[in-house]
Amino acid sequence: RKMSTVTTTNSPAYISGYVVKEATKAFMNTRLFSGFVRNEYRSDFEERGAKKGDTIFVRRPAQFRVRTGAGMEIQDVHEDKVPVTLPEQKGVDFQFSARELTLDIDKGGNEYSKRWIRPAGSALASDFDANGLEKASKVAGSTVIVAYSDTNDTLYKRFLDAKGLLNKFLAPKTVSDRMSFVSSDIENRLTENVKQLYNNANAISKAIKDGTIQDVAGLTWGSTDLAYVHLNGAGGATFTPKTITPDYENLTQWIGYTLSSGTLAVGDTIEFSDSFFVNPETKKVYTNKLQRKVLGMRGTGANLECLVYSIRPVIAEGSINDAETRKQFAMANCSATPSAAGTVLGVAGESYVCCPVLHKDAMVLTNVDLARPKKVEMCNTVNYRNVVIRFIEDYSVTTDQFPDRLDMLGVFTALLPEWIVDVEIQVTTSA
Repeated sequence: RKMSTVTTTNSPAYISGYVVKEATKAFMNTRLFSGFVRNEYRSDFEERGAKKGDTIFVRRPAQFRVRTGAGMEIQDVHEDKVPVTLPEQKGVDFQFSARELTLDIDKGGNEYSKRWIRPAGSALASDFDANGLEKASKVAGSTVIVAYSDTNDTLYKRFLDAKGLLNKFLAPKTVSDRMSFVSSDIENRLTENVKQLYNNANAISKAIKDGTIQDVAGLTWGSTDLAYVHLNGAGGATFTPKTITPDYENLTQWIGYTLSSGTLAVGDTIEFSDSFFVNPETKKVYTNKLQRKVLGMRGTGANLECLVYSIRPVIAEGSINDAETRKQFAMANCSATPSAAGTVLGVAGESYVCCPVLHKDAMVLTNVDLARPKKVEMCNTVNYRNVVIRFIEDYSVTTDQFPDRLDMLGVFTALLPEWIVDVEIQVTTSA
């Protein structure tokens, strides 16, 4: 991976390595979401002969069925593989003149990093963070709606509801591994309400002085200026499934439907009236109605379909008599295949700021090496906490300029949507 055997502070290898290391540090340390969720670096893309196209697969944790009785019931280990399609690369570009590099800029020094590289890495992180927060909202396994008229006290209780849903879906309870991402204005509403819950003098002082929320209610709280705002489509409409076939192999499926009014939007939440969430391990039926986010739509007129995360109903204990049905039971996530009319949550045409509450392992940021061109003196990549950014500097003889670029190829994927709860807070009202 070394670009040169020279290691002095003026060598191309040292400077390019220093630059990209500073960029990756800025990427991971300046934004909440990208630095919080699980990161996975795939080195196989840099190996000759190991190219896999634009789709790779990330494994979800295995699930099992518990046997009743003394007789063994061997079950195959079944792990879902989540397909991940790599998007277009992201990057930040800038350039310096030969005169600037000669007289003003010390590339191996902190000033260069502070003035250019760190802001460039931070800008790249902001773009990824915004995409990650939007993705978390649109694929969340559960949704909690906060009405425009709800008080701050009710708003706080809705986040407690979200924490309770994480518990029900068996997300590990370590506070540092659970985060509630809230927009700055929502944080302001919550801070005044939760100050009274602190009994530590330093926490109370910080809440008053900084207007921030400390660790409370079993969650780590983080404020972001990049929160996704969802424009609700058919909120309040009646959703009636027409055709739905449980899919035990794929993680998504299409549902044919009719609506009483309006048009679905990606990110809308459907709540079914005749199916309920179940405990992921015991398959005990909860009182919480099954919900599904709309991931996509297709068709027209009477042939409308929406794409949702897979619906796998529990199978009756007595019918589990072969390996295939045992596998289906192990992966079950709801009490029954929905057939009766349900509703689309929220209010049609209203905007909701989305504050996802999630466990860090619910999502993964997968990134891969970009190809490094030959015969370019200043080119390097550095792996920092499983995030890899490529730096290249070239030279334009016609303009006597040194164009620089930072590039990253990565994508957020939901491994465990049930470990994400989208708290949607209405910010507009037509009333």
